[in-house]
Amino acid sequence: MNAEVIASRYSKALLSYVTEAGTGDKVYSQVCDIVQKMHQVPQLREYVLMPDDITLEERTGLLSAALEEPLADELADFIRLVTGHRRVELLLAMFWSFIRRYQEDNGLKVGSLVTAVPDDALCTRLKEILGKTTGCKLDFRCRVDQELIGGFVLELDGYRLDASVRSALNRIRKRIVDEGNRIV
Repeated sequence: MNAEVIASRYSKALLSYVTEAGTGDKVYSQVCDIVQKMHQVPQLREYVLMPDDITLEERTGLLSAALEEPLADELADFIRLVTGHRRVELLLAMFWSFIRRYQEDNGLKVGSLVTAVPDDALCTRLKEILGKTTGCKLDFRCRVDQELIGGFVLELDGYRLDASVRSALNRIRKRIVDEGNRIV
C-alpha cells in the first residue's frame, strides 16, 4: 500500500483521537516539536524510526527526552499503536500528515518571525496584529538569527517579508556586480 495513504489514515485516526480527548493543542505542539528535533538531529530520526532495533519504551523515552517533557498519553498510545502494527518507519510521515490535518481542521495559519536580536515584545505584538488581521488562530514561532545583522524576516501562510539588513546588502552587492559586468 502507498506510504502516503497509510500515513494519512493513521494521522486521521490520531486527529480524531486527540479531538475526542480534548488534548489536540498539546499533542499538536509536541508533534511539531518532535518533527523539528528530528530535522535538527538526524541521528534521533534514524534511531526513532528503526523498526526493530529498539523497544517501545526506549522509543517513547527518547522522544520524551528530546521534548524535555513526558509525551502526552494520547501521543504515547499512538506510538504504541504504530509500533504494534510495525509501521514505525512511516512515523515521521504520519506526524507531517497530522500537522497538516490539524492546521486545516482548526483554521490555523503558520508563521515565523526571525530577528537579529531577541525581542519577545515584537513577537507578541505581531502575533496579535496578524491574528486580528487574518481572523485566524496563529501558530507563530520566533527565533533569532544574528546573521541578519538587523531587521527581521516575517513568514506567514506562504508569504515572506524580508526586511533584514543582510538581504538589503545582498541586493546592493548584486546591483553593483550587475552594473560592473555591463558592456557599454
